[in-house]
This record gives sequence, C-alpha cells and structure tokens, in this order.
Amino acid sequence: MKDPLISVVVPAYNYARFLRECIGGLLNQTYQNWEMIVVDNGSTDETSEVLASYTDPRIRKFRIEENRGPVPAWKLGYEESRGDYFAILPADDVFLPDKLHKQVEFLRANPGIGAVGTYIQEINDDGFVCNDGSWIVPYINQPIDFDDLKNWRWRHYLCIPTAIYSRELCEQAGAVPSEGMTNICDWDFHIRLLGIGTKMAVIPEVLTSYRWHGDNTSKKRGDAFLQWTFSHAKNYVPIIRKISPDPRREIRDCLLAIHLDPARSYFFEDVPQHHLCAMTEALLDPEGGLEAFPDYAAFRHYAENWTVDSDNRAALAAVVDALIGLRARLLNWSPESVPYNLAKYFPLEGTLFSLQGELSAAQASAQAFFAQSFAAPESCVWALGHALKMFRRRIRTTLRGLIHGSSTL
Repeated sequence: MKDPLISVVVPAYNYARFLRECIGGLLNQTYQNWEMIVVDNGSTDETSEVLASYTDPRIRKFRIEENRGPVPAWKLGYEESRGDYFAILPADDVFLPDKLHKQVEFLRANPGIGAVGTYIQEINDDGFVCNDGSWIVPYINQPIDFDDLKNWRWRHYLCIPTAIYSRELCEQAGAVPSEGMTNICDWDFHIRLLGIGTKMAVIPEVLTSYRWHGDNTSKKRGDAFLQWTFSHAKNYVPIIRKISPDPRREIRDCLLAIHLDPARSYFFEDVPQHHLCAMTEALLDPEGGLEAFPDYAAFRHYAENWTVDSDNRAALAAVVDALIGLRARLLNWSPESVPYNLAKYFPLEGTLFSLQGELSAAQASAQAFFAQSFAAPESCVWALGHALKMFRRRIRTTLRGLIHGSSTL
C-alpha cells in the first residue's frame, strides 16, 4: 500500500529561535512521505535566514510581507499543500520521531476516523520537558468523547499541533478559519469538521512537544472571547440544532458556561461589560443576531458599539451584570459560606426577579447537609452545586423569555 503524503503547514512569525527545532522534528520522523510548507508570516527576526539554510526539496518556503494574523498564513499554506492528509504545526512546537508513523497506522486501522491527535508533553523556551505544574498536559492528556457536545462547549481538547486531518474532509468543512480570527482558529476549524460528521480521536501516547512560553497566541486574551462567541454562534449553534435533542437548552447551558465557570474568569479580565452583553445577545439569538454579520470583523464592530437601547436590552444587561457579579464573588467565597452569601448578595428583587425563596430553600438544605458532614470536602462541593442549581434554573427561565422575545423582566 502506497504511503499517503502528509502536508505539514508551519505558520512562522518571529519564532526564529524555535524554528530549527520545529523543522528538525519533521526531518527526524520515522515516516518520511511528507512535505513541509513554511509560511513566514511577516517576521522581522531571523526567520528568513533560518529557512534559507535548508535545501531539502520537501521543505517549501513562502512569505507574507505584512503580518495580518494567522488566517492568511493558514490559508496560503493550505492552498499550496498537496497531501492526502493536512496538519498545522506552529513554529514553536515539535513532532516526536514516531508521531506521523503511528498516526498513519491508526488511520489505516480506523477508516471511519477523519482526524487524529496525540497526547503531549510541555517544553519550555530551551526545549526541556517541564510537565510538573503544567495545566495543559493533564487537560489534553485525558480520554475524551469527541461526539459529546458538552466537550465542545467553550472547551477544546484536540490540540492543533498534535493532529492530522483527512484532506477530503477539510475540503468539505472549509479548512480556513474566518478572517480576523487570531486566538481560536483551531477550535473554529474543528467545530466545522464536527458539523459535517467528522469522527475524531486521540492516540493516548505522548508524540508531540507543546511549547508554553510568554508569547503563545492562546495566552493573548484581548478579544479572544468575542472570537469564541462568533464561532460558537456561527458554527456550534447550527450544529447543535441538527444533532441535539434540546438545542435551546444546549444554547442556554453554553451561555451559562461563559458566565458561571470560575475557570474562565482569567479570560474576562480584559473584556468590557458591553462586549459581554453583545456576546450573550448573539448566543441567545444566533440567527437573528448574527446573520447580518458576514465575518468576525463585522461582529467585533457590533460588539464594540453595543448599547442599552431598549427595555429588552436593559433586562439582558441586568442578567449579565448579575451573572458576572456572582462569578466574581464565587472566586472569593469559601465553600461553606456560599448559601449565605448567595442569599445576601443575589436576591435580585424588584425590576429583575426574585430568587430569595429558591435561595432560602437551597440554603436550608445545604446547612442541613453541612450539619451532618461538615468536615468532608465533598460537602462543600455538594452545597455549592445545590445552592447554584436553583439560581441557574431561574436564570434559564429568564433566558428562555429573552430567546422568545417575551421576557417579563
């Protein structure tokens, strides 16, 4: 059987210090039927000099004179690629020697799989493995059901430098992210693959070195969550409408995950409140709210100019304000104080809605549980979940009204 050609696209922007290690990882593969398309994305360092030192004909070099983000480099690399399989390898990451061989063998043995990744190890600027204390290694290196929608809701477990993709499926899904994307090109790409029914898998072996350093694109928050919202509403929501038994509930749960997951708070430090309102509105009404926007740049302009200009928007702003306040306070509350503090700070009476009755019931139930087993850590987790359950239920009712345009807030 003929070995398939694998096209590895390497977008490179001011990563000359990492580029030799990246290229060396491909040169050292036990599987040798590959081509590397390196796109110098307007670098101002020694990237061009490093590339000029390689004469292997499988390494093809292109340059974009002005850096306009990752999408043009991704697009050029894909258009120039000729392989049966396609991969994106950021210039700061490295393939381990058996990676491509094991992925090709896996795809041969599992013809229903259209994309396959691997587990990772974290390396530092100097190329040394530094898994101890890493957050991304245990996050990526775990068994994931990629057919389960909740594993795509504001989450991303398929690490882009680990994966190779069927070119045929890339052509069907559209392999190039929306123009203007900078932070979530990979998620945007993967969710469109999911939308055409692509089956994805991960080989549970460490076959990729993922470099974590001060300049990672994924660390640059900026408008990252606006990009997540745009891609969720344009790509994720249409998918769940086709395959979810309760798409409206899925949309609401997706929205609540933005606001109530404390782990996401880091990303919200740079996001203005009116952006969060625009994000929420877009997810509540992705068809009406986003069909007027041809691309992400247009949506960003809309978010930047979002104002409270109607009663419905005022109600929405109040809900978002309450959710943001709750999430911020949860970060500082000890678990045993959650029921009391929820009742104290979030009765939300008057123009919004009242939660006092629900919170009182949750508080009494949690306190009774604490009285039985206060010392057990699980009791804190249980109490927090129980107290929030009623809060979320009432929020969902409110959001349902906003979705249908019949809110009585």
